[in-house]
Amino acid sequence: MIEFNLNVNHKQFSMPYQCPSCDYVGDSITSLKKHFRKRHSNNCDKCGFKGQNVIHHYMRLALEGYEDHLIFWFLSNGFRESENRLELKEKVIKLVKQKLFINAQHRNKLRVKKSKII
Repeated sequence: MIEFNLNVNHKQFSMPYQCPSCDYVGDSITSLKKHFRKRHSNNCDKCGFKGQNVIHHYMRLALEGYEDHLIFWFLSNGFRESENRLELKEKVIKLVKQKLFINAQHRNKLRVKKSKII
């Protein structure tokens, strides 16, 4: 008789945020931020900028109105509390929910793809 591990399936049900730069899917915005800082901290996947001051690049373009760079800035920096940018924070929260949150229908497709691999 085959036994199934329900903990593995539970993890698949709780993965609602997808990285804007790669195929990574995280179970929370915090795990997505950690992934983004670890994997995408040296270059901008949107425009190809490379260097150590990529956060400054994100901030500069975000303040010019580029939504994708605003999301990258949020994921790489997290709008630290010392920065008084409440309007941008509210805007980026809406953008993250619109662009990075994976709805239930899309999650089911991801679950099917993962189960086919196994």
